[in-house]
Amino acid sequence: MAGASVNYQNSPSGAFAHSLRRVALYVQQHPVGVDFLSASLSQSQVNGVKNEIARATEDPTFGGVFGLLANAIPGHPLRYLEKSNASKLSVEQVSDTRIIELFETPKPTSFRHINPSKHRWITELELKAQQPPRHPALGNWYLTGANQGTDEVRTSGRGLAYTCPSSIIFNGQDVDAVTVRPNIRVPEALEIFEKLAEWGGLTCSISDKGLYAQDANAKLGGLDKAGQFFRSEPGCALVAAYLDKAPNKKGQYSRGVYIESDERRYLSAADLVRALKTVKQAVSFIDDFAAKGILYRGYIFHCEFCRNSAWYPLKDISDRFSCPRCHREQVYTSKHWKKPRAQPSVYYQLDEIVYQGFFNDMHVPTLALDSLRRSAEGSFLYVEELEFRKKRKQSR
Repeated sequence: MAGASVNYQNSPSGAFAHSLRRVALYVQQHPVGVDFLSASLSQSQVNGVKNEIARATEDPTFGGVFGLLANAIPGHPLRYLEKSNASKLSVEQVSDTRIIELFETPKPTSFRHINPSKHRWITELELKAQQPPRHPALGNWYLTGANQGTDEVRTSGRGLAYTCPSSIIFNGQDVDAVTVRPNIRVPEALEIFEKLAEWGGLTCSISDKGLYAQDANAKLGGLDKAGQFFRSEPGCALVAAYLDKAPNKKGQYSRGVYIESDERRYLSAADLVRALKTVKQAVSFIDDFAAKGILYRGYIFHCEFCRNSAWYPLKDISDRFSCPRCHREQVYTSKHWKKPRAQPSVYYQLDEIVYQGFFNDMHVPTLALDSLRRSAEGSFLYVEELEFRKKRKQSR
């Protein structure tokens, strides 16, 4: 409003100017001023900020406050990089503790003499296939034993960055004695999420559905193989066949057997051929998934005492079976199965954890993750579905 006085006491400008005044009280050998730099504001906007701070200052002893052009920051800043001196410092393997101990920090080679009290440099480490997220909580966690704070250790766009030499230097020390030799953590993806959650006052863990997907993806051969499976027509047909909960119809044996007591469908080799369209495709899936622990072979028997039908894994039976409901042991004969009459048919059970993953739509996050993986350049870290909770306050 024109003519109105402006109170800067509680404004950001006033607080900033007050801080600068306090600096001026202790730095009297040089005039104190402010350079305004902006890569996004126009010249008039930069001048507006300059004038607002100047009005808030109201202290002739403070010194000049001046602005610079908006293009004062170069569009492509230059960095002096030395790469040849780090070629011999690559680490091929990580120990079981996932810690690289006392990493030998490279020293600049372009200087005839390095004076630790005057020379400073930044070392950037690239962890192949593991680009650390840029977050203030991670620098000192990735790099330990360096006697450095968050001002000296950061996660950068290239990897991990830390200043050298050490922050504590005694007169006359050689540069080798004060060069930082940090321990480098190479964490799992879940550990990174747990660390970030802790920083935000939360806890995190893999959810039940995340555990199903984690185990199922591992059995399928990893995220890339799982993505291929869920994108394929046979994969979709196999999932649909095992998730089918339609009741059995008398005289129809083309879609396997659905057992209501455990709400699961069991498929024979012939059922899998019909679902997957070809014998070759069915045999390929049976061989591969049986070896991976995704499909289990067994028989379906009907108890002659309590009339309960159940699936029995081959490893648990000989020429007898024990009913899980009435616990009667009996020799199985043709009256204990239906088709074919000559001998019992082998039925394939889908692994329970894999079933739970299919039932809880794990294909949706799996396909999303796989799409991100295929488009990622270099590093790609992921973890299945997580649940975050606020930390509980400990009672005294």
